[in-house]
Amino acid sequence: MTQQRLVEWIEAERKRRGWSLRRLAREAGLTPAQISEVLSGHSRPGIRFYLGMWRALHVSVDYLLQLAGELPPGPDENPTLQELIQLARRLPAEVQAEVYRYCVWRSQEAGAIDVPSRAAPDRAESATTA
Repeated sequence: MTQQRLVEWIEAERKRRGWSLRRLAREAGLTPAQISEVLSGHSRPGIRFYLGMWRALHVSVDYLLQLAGELPPGPDENPTLQELIQLARRLPAEVQAEVYRYCVWRSQEAGAIDVPSRAAPDRAESATTA
């Protein structure tokens, strides 16, 4: 199985955070050599690698295994939804609440959920609640 998607995701996440390979290794509790071996394709990731990435990057081991092609996506999951979840986890709690309110409103507009109607969220309302 290919682990290219996992490698690309880890590299993008590392760069997004401005971390060196050494910093990623420190956060993961691994050595830079262990991470380099996996990222270069010279060795397959093992449980210690996945747990280290979980610890460092705050994503589920399931998500990492799905990226690596080791687990199939869940029955109700899709890549877009998974990426939205991972992005939302990185947001501060008040921004998560704002995104949630928007999703509820948008779902109502699309007729996807039956929830009491509310006005569309606007920046003025969220600025006063933050």
